[in-house]
Amino acid sequence: MEDAKRLSATLTLRGGIAKRIECPLLLVAGKNDRIIDWQDANRLAAEVRGPVKVLVVEDGNHIANNRTYLHRNQAADWMAVQLGAHAS
Repeated sequence: MEDAKRLSATLTLRGGIAKRIECPLLLVAGKNDRIIDWQDANRLAAEVRGPVKVLVVEDGNHIANNRTYLHRNQAADWMAVQLGAHAS
């Protein structure tokens, strides 16, 4: 467990790395996330260079996995637009 904690500390998008993201990025954050502060999604969104959208789920946990029904359709619709598959 200690190894996992130590190694996970190296997984970061800080230090300008996020500026290299140019592909479409959908950030789903839950306000009840005990792993990552949901407000970091806004910081990350401000840094990336490609199209980005932030979806915040009020009572969602990490990546709002406990409330997928609240964001799954929005995610699919957003990605369809990014891929040019939206209805005309």
